[in-house]
Amino acid sequence: MLNKIVIPLIVASILIAIQFFIIPLIAIKYIIPNVVFVFIVLYSLRFGQVAGVLFGFSVGFLFDVASAGFIGSGMFAFTLSAFVAGYFHKEDYLEVIYNIKVFLSIILLLSTLFFLLYSILGMQSIEVEQNYNFILYSLLCGFYTTVISLAIFILPKRNL
Repeated sequence: MLNKIVIPLIVASILIAIQFFIIPLIAIKYIIPNVVFVFIVLYSLRFGQVAGVLFGFSVGFLFDVASAGFIGSGMFAFTLSAFVAGYFHKEDYLEVIYNIKVFLSIILLLSTLFFLLYSILGMQSIEVEQNYNFILYSLLCGFYTTVISLAIFILPKRNL
């Protein structure tokens, strides 16, 4: 239970802080990656769809509270992303993660979906609407998140 619930929630809380305080420093205009999203996808790939959905909902709630925006947009976007990522769950989840083409395809598809939903439902859409349309913004953020997720391949296998 400790390895499946408590430690991931602590890691997610730390990643939420990083997302709001450090990640904006590497933003390109309004285009930002989402490290919390990558962690939720990894969790869903490892523990399956049901656990991923519950985890995505919990982390989405923390994300919404921390962002001081519209409560529910992060919960819905993270939950839906975890639900879809859960379809790719295998008992040997490292097989999916270390197949770089499959993993990057999953991240690109789901992060684009996440940013599309989050920008439409969330308060962020007011800022973004001036410079980009929602689909282009979602694709650019999804691509940036995919590039950032390449850092996972640097980690030793035992840390995942």
